[in-house]
Amino acid sequence: MLCNWQVKATTKPSDPVQAGASEAVRIIRSRYDVSLRGNRLVYENRSCRREDEQSTRFLLAVYSLDSESGTPGRDTRDFAWSESSWQNNGACIIERQLPDKDIVGIRTGQVDRDGNPLWEAEHWFEEKGRWLDGYWSSATSGEPVARGVFDIYLGKGSLTFVKEPCARADTEATVFLHLIPADVDDLPEERKQYGFDNLDFAFTGYDFIAGGFCVETRELPDYSIATIRTGQFIGEGKRIWEVSFDVVEPAGDGQAAP
Repeated sequence: MLCNWQVKATTKPSDPVQAGASEAVRIIRSRYDVSLRGNRLVYENRSCRREDEQSTRFLLAVYSLDSESGTPGRDTRDFAWSESSWQNNGACIIERQLPDKDIVGIRTGQVDRDGNPLWEAEHWFEEKGRWLDGYWSSATSGEPVARGVFDIYLGKGSLTFVKEPCARADTEATVFLHLIPADVDDLPEERKQYGFDNLDFAFTGYDFIAGGFCVETRELPDYSIATIRTGQFIGEGKRIWEVSFDVVEPAGDGQAAP
């Protein structure tokens, strides 16, 4: 059973990345208490059963502003539970390094072996609505290059999937993402025989869902892409929807065919 989000609001440190190592600010109370300590996140569970934790993993999304450009973005930093996290006194303590950026929000949680959520929580250092507006306009500027169940935007070195209105059920199916390069020799050796790159992915519990929107951004390789095919499938490759569109410039230039 997925528990409700339990978030304790705190004041954002003036400079969380540079804060002293001993200065801890608890930002989330849940199955694991999560504290910000300098430029690290510390997960702590004082009643930790080793056998319960061994088959779990953690989801972690860090929302931040680039220190130079000021543009919003997300780092996905999911990680597996480690045997070294468990201590003889029945506690589990895990530390994760944070990016050296101006962090505005954190979403995290834990799932079992089958991907079922055990708990999830979020904490925002900035007013959420104002920051979402910036994230939204940055990720989806201009017109989509293709429309399906998700609208698709081609950015500078990235592809963004957008849906409104959106529910978690819309993200349950795996996304296939096939890139046909302008020059097949740019493909990894194991992909050259197929003639396209395969960047299929599954949505996690923390792909960006807020205010009725779903937004998921995927980085593209830096070689020149001729065509992109994408969509969602279930079961034995049964495709729910698919679209294909041409790219007339290298992906890094963010140009798409009209």
